[in-house]
Amino acid sequence: MMSIYSYKVFNEVAKQGSFIRAAEILHITSSAVSHTIAKMEEDIGFTLFVRDRKGVAITPDGVEVLERVQALIKCDAKLDQEIAQIAGLERGEITIGTFNSVMIEWLPDILERYHEKYPNIKVYVTQGGYEDVADLIKHAAVDIAFVTKAVSLDEDVSLLPIRREKIKCITPASFVSPHGDKVKMDEIKDMSFVLPEQGYDAEFNMIFEKYKFTPNYEYAIKSDESILALVERGLGIALMPELAAEHTTADIKKFSLDPEEYRTIELAVPHPEFVTPAANAMKDEILDYLKEKDLYNIEEEQ
Repeated sequence: MMSIYSYKVFNEVAKQGSFIRAAEILHITSSAVSHTIAKMEEDIGFTLFVRDRKGVAITPDGVEVLERVQALIKCDAKLDQEIAQIAGLERGEITIGTFNSVMIEWLPDILERYHEKYPNIKVYVTQGGYEDVADLIKHAAVDIAFVTKAVSLDEDVSLLPIRREKIKCITPASFVSPHGDKVKMDEIKDMSFVLPEQGYDAEFNMIFEKYKFTPNYEYAIKSDESILALVERGLGIALMPELAAEHTTADIKKFSLDPEEYRTIELAVPHPEFVTPAANAMKDEILDYLKEKDLYNIEEEQ
């Protein structure tokens, strides 16, 4: 008979790609991990992992099982936390998915506030590009995540728009626009760009497609700070959401686009029917923080 324990072992092996690393994280022996996986495979009648010298790789059948197992683990965590609340306790854990600008500008304050209220709840943060976060949501590897409207998600994901912000054109400090604090899209088409790396570029690709031009570029960079550094040195211009360049010390200029373009940030909750009390409390903390700082602007923008 399979149990939550065996599901958690299976999930950790899939995450780590190794029986040994999974055993270390779960504080059990590697032989116990191997026995658990072998028993699961015997019970369900097909192979979950392909084993080789480098570790283990999940099979296509295993991927199908994994999605359902992760949903069951979430449900079990929710039950544990609700029982703890009934007992007057505050315990549990939560995993947040986010991209770079939110990680730098918002999350340190939000996490500090949350920890003060719920010191016994463990919070894990996973950071990546837009597509990385979308993949985490798809596989229910996060409890709550920051995403943008440019990313496609499954219909069963709950989405709450929280902020609409301008896309800015970032230029070297020496650049002068004939239109004051704006630049026209048709005037920057032939300029050299510093672009975000694939997976971080959804909004900007939509803008390029909208205005029917392919940007000239030599650099595709993952981090916002590195993009700003290259622009500062005169190696190109960039498109960037307001939040990403808000507190930079780089010697650059920021121009509004003409016509204006925007990014909408949303809170995403995969499988909302399984959302835990800890995740609900984090959602409330995020919204409270944004409203207190006048960062929640969707109502005003609609």
